[in-house]
Amino acid sequence: MRTNPIRSLLLSSLIISSSAFFVTSVKASNTIFQHLVEQDYSEMTLELNFDELFEQLKSEEEHQAQLIMKSKGMVETALQVKIKPRGVFRRYNCEIPPLRFNFSKKELEAVGLNAEYDKLKLVAPCFDDSESEQQLLKEYWGYKLYNEITPASFQVHLVRITYVNTGAEQFQKEHWAFFIEGKDELAHRLGGIVVDQYGTLPTELEPNSYQQTMLFNYMIGNEDWDLGANRNITLVQVAEDSPLILVPYDFDYSVFVSPSYLKGSKHIDAQGIYERVLIGQFEGLGALVQTAETFQQAEQLIIASFEDFSPLSQEHKRAMRRYLQDFFSLLENEKKLARQLL
Repeated sequence: MRTNPIRSLLLSSLIISSSAFFVTSVKASNTIFQHLVEQDYSEMTLELNFDELFEQLKSEEEHQAQLIMKSKGMVETALQVKIKPRGVFRRYNCEIPPLRFNFSKKELEAVGLNAEYDKLKLVAPCFDDSESEQQLLKEYWGYKLYNEITPASFQVHLVRITYVNTGAEQFQKEHWAFFIEGKDELAHRLGGIVVDQYGTLPTELEPNSYQQTMLFNYMIGNEDWDLGANRNITLVQVAEDSPLILVPYDFDYSVFVSPSYLKGSKHIDAQGIYERVLIGQFEGLGALVQTAETFQQAEQLIIASFEDFSPLSQEHKRAMRRYLQDFFSLLENEKKLARQLL
């Protein structure tokens, strides 16, 4: 693995754990993401010149905006933020692209928040229609499902947001969206730092995180990740020369979510279920069975987690449930599981 002297110095200050993999959850103190979650800021208004944003999609320039947040307890807070578009496919193909929020460090400090973690990603529906909003909600639940498997996963916070365009083509749009925990905040919570590199090999990874990532992406029918290309994954290291913890993200291109741009790119089996493809390779039957048991222990929580979530339609809940149950039925048959995944 490539070494970096600055990273080595940072890692030397971390607590060195045993060779066994124990994911602990140590939150950074009082971050903007935690504040949104703990105070349950569920309604927001983003005032931004979207005309300029749309004209400069290829640019990394940030745009000044105001975010007005309202908690369920009716506490209202207004913060100045800088916004820029992000993503790859969705940046250029969605009506409003995913956004990165850069909060003012001075304002965060002024309201008693940790200014170190000042950037957050917002994921919103690709198109301004009810079906895209349902797909957004299913992607949100993709993150929530992986939270049931391991703390080595990105936390998310769902909000109802109103976009107000302050440019010439004035408009106002309201829909569901969700914030994703920042990579550095995730790494802090896991007791390490982010490692940004290409060409990572499975042998460099902490085995449990690799196997859980493989099986989770298989469960939701997601092929849109690549270890060597560092695509839709985050690598965290907790100590010098320790294995890298693998954390997946960006689940929109999965069968579980089934966005409109996915249609026609997947094969359907005789039962009408989209076929799954395993990306990666398990070390052997023992590793596969051990990982499968972890998922089976969380099966009831996973299946039941979205049942009482009223914004999701019953039709989508049935499709999600059916696709997940097909996966868990496979886990019950060890021979079939080995035949398909080894």
